[in-house]
Amino acid sequence: MKLELLNEKHLTALMDFELENRLYFESLIASRGNDFYRRPVVLAHIRDLVSDYDAGEKLSCLVIQDDEVIARANIKDIDDEVSTAEVGYRVAESAIGKGVASFALASLIELAKTQLGLKSLTAWVMSNNPASARVLEKQGFVEQESIQNHYCFNRRYLACTQYRLNLDR
Repeated sequence: MKLELLNEKHLTALMDFELENRLYFESLIASRGNDFYRRPVVLAHIRDLVSDYDAGEKLSCLVIQDDEVIARANIKDIDDEVSTAEVGYRVAESAIGKGVASFALASLIELAKTQLGLKSLTAWVMSNNPASARVLEKQGFVEQESIQNHYCFNRRYLACTQYRLNLDR
Protein backbone atom coordinates (compact mmCIF):
# COMPACT_ATOMS: atom_id res chain seq x y z
CA MET A 1 0.00 0.00 0.00
CA LYS A 2 1.37 3.40 -0.94
CA LEU A 3 0.21 7.01 -1.09
CA GLU A 4 0.68 8.84 -4.39
CA LEU A 5 0.03 12.44 -5.34
CA LEU A 6 -2.87 12.50 -7.81
CA ASN A 7 -1.97 13.24 -11.42
CA GLU A 8 -3.26 12.57 -14.93
CA LYS A 9 -1.64 9.13 -15.13
CA HIS A 10 -4.24 7.98 -12.58
CA LEU A 11 -7.23 8.76 -14.83
CA THR A 12 -8.27 5.17 -15.63
CA ALA A 13 -7.61 3.85 -12.12
CA LEU A 14 -9.51 6.77 -10.57
CA MET A 15 -12.45 6.26 -12.96
CA ASP A 16 -12.55 2.58 -11.98
CA PHE A 17 -12.45 3.45 -8.27
CA GLU A 18 -15.22 6.03 -8.53
CA LEU A 19 -17.49 3.84 -10.67
CA GLU A 20 -16.99 0.68 -8.61
CA ASN A 21 -17.74 2.54 -5.37
CA ARG A 22 -20.38 4.96 -6.55
CA LEU A 23 -23.35 3.27 -4.87
CA TYR A 24 -21.42 2.77 -1.66
CA PHE A 25 -20.30 6.42 -1.49
CA GLU A 26 -23.79 7.62 -2.37
CA SER A 27 -25.13 5.65 0.61
CA LEU A 28 -23.07 7.98 2.85
CA ILE A 29 -22.83 11.32 1.03
CA ALA A 30 -24.52 13.21 -1.78
CA SER A 31 -23.97 11.99 -5.32
CA ARG A 32 -21.46 13.68 -7.57
CA GLY A 33 -24.12 13.43 -10.29
CA ASN A 34 -24.17 11.39 -13.48
CA ASP A 35 -22.08 13.87 -15.46
CA PHE A 36 -19.06 13.33 -13.19
CA TYR A 37 -18.56 9.73 -14.33
CA ARG A 38 -17.23 10.53 -17.79
CA ARG A 39 -13.53 10.49 -18.72
CA PRO A 40 -13.33 14.16 -19.83
CA VAL A 41 -15.01 15.31 -16.61
CA VAL A 42 -12.78 13.21 -14.36
CA LEU A 43 -9.72 14.38 -16.31
CA ALA A 44 -10.80 18.01 -15.76
CA HIS A 45 -11.36 17.17 -12.07
CA ILE A 46 -7.80 15.81 -11.81
CA ARG A 47 -6.39 18.86 -13.58
CA ASP A 48 -8.28 21.16 -11.20
CA LEU A 49 -6.88 19.31 -8.19
CA VAL A 50 -3.34 19.42 -9.61
CA SER A 51 -3.77 23.16 -10.19
CA ASP A 52 -4.94 23.57 -6.58
CA TYR A 53 -1.82 21.69 -5.45
CA ASP A 54 0.42 23.94 -7.57
CA ALA A 55 -1.25 26.97 -5.94
CA GLY A 56 -0.58 25.55 -2.46
CA GLU A 57 -4.27 25.18 -1.67
CA LYS A 58 -4.77 21.43 -1.62
CA LEU A 59 -2.92 18.11 -1.63
CA SER A 60 -4.91 15.35 -3.34
CA CYS A 61 -3.61 11.80 -3.08
CA LEU A 62 -4.57 8.24 -3.84
CA VAL A 63 -3.88 5.09 -1.88
CA ILE A 64 -2.68 2.46 -4.35
CA GLN A 65 -2.43 -1.26 -3.79
CA ASP A 66 -1.60 -3.75 -6.56
CA ASP A 67 -1.91 -0.94 -9.14
CA GLU A 68 -5.48 -0.26 -8.02
CA VAL A 69 -6.90 2.82 -6.28
CA ILE A 70 -8.34 1.73 -2.95
CA ALA A 71 -8.80 5.19 -1.39
CA ARG A 72 -8.63 8.90 -1.93
CA ALA A 73 -7.05 11.16 0.69
CA ASN A 74 -6.62 14.90 0.73
CA ILE A 75 -5.48 17.91 2.66
CA LYS A 76 -7.54 20.95 1.74
CA ASP A 77 -8.27 24.50 2.83
CA ILE A 78 -4.60 24.97 3.66
CA ASP A 79 -4.23 28.18 5.66
CA ASP A 80 -0.57 29.21 5.81
CA GLU A 81 -1.30 32.14 8.12
CA VAL A 82 -2.44 29.92 10.98
CA SER A 83 -0.71 26.74 9.72
CA THR A 84 -3.80 24.56 9.60
CA ALA A 85 -5.78 22.55 7.06
CA GLU A 86 -8.60 20.03 6.79
CA VAL A 87 -8.12 16.34 5.98
CA GLY A 88 -10.52 13.95 4.32
CA TYR A 89 -10.57 10.48 2.83
CA ARG A 90 -12.86 7.97 1.15
CA VAL A 91 -12.09 4.28 1.07
CA ALA A 92 -13.29 1.65 -1.39
CA GLU A 93 -16.03 -0.54 0.02
CA SER A 94 -13.89 -3.64 -0.59
CA ALA A 95 -11.09 -2.13 1.53
CA ILE A 96 -13.17 -1.17 4.58
CA GLY A 97 -11.84 -2.61 7.84
CA LYS A 98 -8.39 -3.36 6.41
CA GLY A 99 -6.47 -0.40 7.84
CA VAL A 100 -6.64 1.66 4.65
CA ALA A 101 -8.24 4.72 6.27
CA SER A 102 -5.69 4.56 9.10
CA PHE A 103 -2.84 4.32 6.59
CA ALA A 104 -4.23 7.22 4.54
CA LEU A 105 -4.71 9.43 7.59
CA ALA A 106 -1.28 8.63 9.05
CA SER A 107 0.27 9.46 5.66
CA LEU A 108 -1.61 12.77 5.49
CA ILE A 109 -0.48 13.66 9.01
CA GLU A 110 3.15 12.98 8.05
CA LEU A 111 2.83 15.13 4.90
CA ALA A 112 1.18 17.91 6.91
CA LYS A 113 4.12 17.95 9.31
CA THR A 114 7.05 17.42 6.96
CA GLN A 115 6.01 18.83 3.59
CA LEU A 116 3.53 21.52 4.59
CA GLY A 117 4.82 22.51 8.04
CA LEU A 118 1.33 22.68 9.48
CA LYS A 119 0.62 22.98 13.20
CA SER A 120 -2.86 21.46 13.24
CA LEU A 121 -5.38 19.51 11.19
CA THR A 122 -9.15 19.35 11.35
CA ALA A 123 -11.65 16.85 9.99
CA TRP A 124 -15.44 16.75 9.86
CA VAL A 125 -17.42 13.55 10.31
CA MET A 126 -21.13 13.07 9.75
CA SER A 127 -23.10 11.06 12.27
CA ASN A 128 -23.76 8.31 9.71
CA ASN A 129 -20.04 7.45 9.64
CA PRO A 130 -18.89 6.43 13.13
CA ALA A 131 -16.05 4.32 11.69
CA SER A 132 -14.39 7.47 10.39
CA ALA A 133 -14.62 9.07 13.83
CA ARG A 134 -12.87 6.02 15.33
CA VAL A 135 -10.06 6.27 12.76
CA LEU A 136 -9.53 9.93 13.64
CA GLU A 137 -9.53 9.24 17.37
CA LYS A 138 -6.98 6.41 16.98
CA GLN A 139 -4.66 8.91 15.25
CA GLY A 140 -4.99 11.38 18.14
CA PHE A 141 -7.72 13.68 16.82
CA VAL A 142 -9.96 15.12 19.55
CA GLU A 143 -13.63 16.03 19.17
CA GLN A 144 -14.12 19.80 19.12
CA GLU A 145 -17.73 20.58 18.34
CA SER A 146 -20.84 18.94 17.01
CA ILE A 147 -23.42 20.69 14.90
CA GLN A 148 -26.86 19.08 15.02
CA ASN A 149 -28.97 18.92 11.85
CA HIS A 150 -26.00 20.19 9.84
CA TYR A 151 -26.53 18.17 6.68
CA CYS A 152 -29.66 16.85 5.02
CA PHE A 153 -29.04 13.53 3.34
CA ASN A 154 -31.78 11.29 1.97
CA ARG A 155 -34.40 13.46 3.69
CA ARG A 156 -32.70 12.88 7.04
CA TYR A 157 -30.81 15.53 8.98
CA LEU A 158 -27.39 14.46 10.23
CA ALA A 159 -25.11 15.93 12.83
CA CYS A 160 -21.56 16.77 11.85
CA THR A 161 -18.66 16.72 14.29
CA GLN A 162 -15.34 18.50 13.96
CA TYR A 163 -12.14 16.84 15.14
CA ARG A 164 -8.74 18.48 15.62
CA LEU A 165 -5.18 17.25 15.87
CA ASN A 166 -2.34 19.45 17.13
CA LEU A 167 0.84 18.62 15.23
CA ASP A 168 3.34 20.72 17.18
CA ARG A 169 3.58 18.38 20.17
